[in-house]
Order: sequence, then structure tokens, then C-alpha cells
Amino acid sequence: MTSTHHNTAASITSFKTVDGKETALKFDNLENYKKPNYSFLGATIGRYANRIYGGGIEVLGKKYPLEINNPAAAATLHGGAKGWDKEDWEGPVVSKVTENGVEKTKTVYSLVSPHLDQGFPGKVNAKTIYTSYVIGEKAYLELEYEAELAEDTPVDETVISLTNHNFFNPALKDDTYEGTEIKVFSNQYIVHDAKTFAPTGAIEDFPLIPKDLPFITLKKEGPFIDHCFVVQPQQEFTKLDTRDKTPSLHVHFHHPETKVNVQVLSTEPVFQVYTGDYMNIPKWEGESRAFPTRCGLACEPARFTNAANRPEWRPWVTLKKGDKYGSKIVYVNWVGEKDA
Repeated sequence: MTSTHHNTAASITSFKTVDGKETALKFDNLENYKKPNYSFLGATIGRYANRIYGGGIEVLGKKYPLEINNPAAAATLHGGAKGWDKEDWEGPVVSKVTENGVEKTKTVYSLVSPHLDQGFPGKVNAKTIYTSYVIGEKAYLELEYEAELAEDTPVDETVISLTNHNFFNPALKDDTYEGTEIKVFSNQYIVHDAKTFAPTGAIEDFPLIPKDLPFITLKKEGPFIDHCFVVQPQQEFTKLDTRDKTPSLHVHFHHPETKVNVQVLSTEPVFQVYTGDYMNIPKWEGESRAFPTRCGLACEPARFTNAANRPEWRPWVTLKKGDKYGSKIVYVNWVGEKDA
């Protein structure tokens, strides 16, 4: 089995190569996934991935205050202090299927989020669906997110954006990913205001990534990336459930010594790339290691940052009663050359 999961945060607890190399950061002691400062290792993020600015949202003319749990950015981060990553999801429900001659393992977790959960309106039924399989020397892990307002919800609209916060380390070291090469398949990013930190609505060239999108070597001292990139060509809103789209390639991580490769694809309009500069987890009870700064790399496909408060992006995150939110993320790993 190349991947494992856990019902706390419907999290990913392992994503190995076919020959058994661990590419994901994970805890040995599953209780540590419940600690407040665990850096979201492998977690399902909701109700709202990334950040909402301004301390609240407005839905159907009513204002809903939200906790600012990321004071450095004056934002509500990843759904609040007790977001869906702090929940024990129901499951797993595991099944085996064969598609196009490939044997696959499906693992489903479900969650009922009550009205005003972390301040968000509406009672929501959500699912996280993992599908794990191998083709040749490549291991695949597909993630599907599905959410809808419950029949007995007291309000008929809410906002939602889901992702996974897995960290990868192709260097296969505990203390650093130094030497890993990264290719980001867009140099267009969401610009933030220098004073309020909120997105301005502008999308510009990211200064650290040239237009020809080369591989960039990550060193101990940098570069620092914690930015939201826009899939090119820029997508206009079409519908809330994107799962019938062909996943776009967002990032490719490769380490020249270990030959480990990881790619992240999705059907989502944007993706956050994070080089783990704020991670600093000590060696907790039951662990064989600490998780220092810049030891893991994350790519978080989702909807636009602060879309709940920007009219031009709001349709991507507006969930109405009778509608269904859906998205798909694909992780791929292998050992070999970058172009394998």
C-alpha cells in the first residue's frame, strides 16, 4: 500500500513510492495530529482553505464574524482555530475497485459541520475521498472533496473552499529538503496589499519565477515562497464542482540525489505553494524526529484567497442549497528522472 490515512482531519499519514520511500511528512504518534500547532501535516482543510481577511463574511445580507486566528496576517486561516482539520471524521469506508484494468483502493471519510461552525453559516455535509493506485513505477493518490448544504440547514447559502495540506520532502531527510528542485507551472500570483495583507484583486508576474518556468533549486536560506498562484490561462468561473475538468499540473518536486519526484495536479483555479518557513515542531512524545523550518514542501490547490469577500471571485466559493461543491487533487510520485 502506497498511502495511508486517518480519521483525525481525514488526514494523509503516508504516501510512499512503489519501492517504499516515504515522501510525506507524518507523525508516528497519531495523537499529535490533534495538537494545536502541528502545521496541518496531511490534513483536510475546511471550511475555508487559505485565508479570509477582515474578520468576517456576508451571506444573504447578513454579516457573520470570524475569528482572526492568524493575527500576523489579520486573517482567518484554514477555517479558524478549530477548523475541519481538528475534527474526527467518520470512517473510513474502504472499498476495492478496478478501473481500466488498474486495481484501486477507495477510502471515504465524512463530516457533518453544524450551522455556525467556527462562525460559518449553514449545516454542511462533506466527504473526503482518497483513491490510491499504482501504474508501472508511479504511485498515485487522488483526493476528491464533496460538500453540500444539509436538508435541515437553517440558511440556504454559505461559502466553502477545501484542500489538503500535505508536506513532501523528496530529499528523504528529517531536517531539510535542501537541494530539492521545484518547478511551479505558473508565474502568475495573487497580489496582496502591503498594509491590510488582503488580496488587491490584481494578478501579476511572480518575481522569483521566470516566464519560462524553469526548475529552481531550493537552498537552506531560500527562496521563500508562501504565495497563491493562478492556473494559466486564467480560468473564469464555470461551476462549483470542478471534478469533470482535466487536472492541471501545478508543481513538480525533484531531488537530484535521491531521484525522488512528486507532482501535484488539480482541477482547481489556484494553488498555494509553501516552502515551510514557519514550520517549527519540536520532537513531541512518541516521535522519532522534530520538524524544523524548511523540512517540508506544500502545494494547496483550492479557490481564490479571500474569495468570500471579493465579488469577482465569490462565485467560486458560494454554496447554495441544492448545489454541490466538488474538487479533485492528484499526487504522483516516482523514483527516476524528472521527465519519466
